[in-house]
Amino acid sequence: MLLVYLHIIRIHGLTRYAFATSVCIREDVRKYFIECTSQSLELYDRVTSISLNKGIINKPPTLNNQQKIDFERKQNYLTGLFGKRRPINAIEISGVHLNM
Repeated sequence: MLLVYLHIIRIHGLTRYAFATSVCIREDVRKYFIECTSQSLELYDRVTSISLNKGIINKPPTLNNQQKIDFERKQNYLTGLFGKRRPINAIEISGVHLNM
């Protein structure tokens, strides 16, 4: 359970450190966040390797590449709650997997 917690915290930490680095002006603060990101990446790599070896976390879903790209032409893309349901898209699939 601790490995799963560390895995989730590292994912969120990496995104926060990356954002913080991108909005910093001062060089010393940027270097600090870059070091934090580096340490988080190392810990994330170790936790992920151990978790995969123990079978604790699942691999992310894979999607087959489509030969044809379908662009959404209708304005009612968000009406899935009230109207006709649409298939889940790749970004939504990755979000569901990340939050499980």
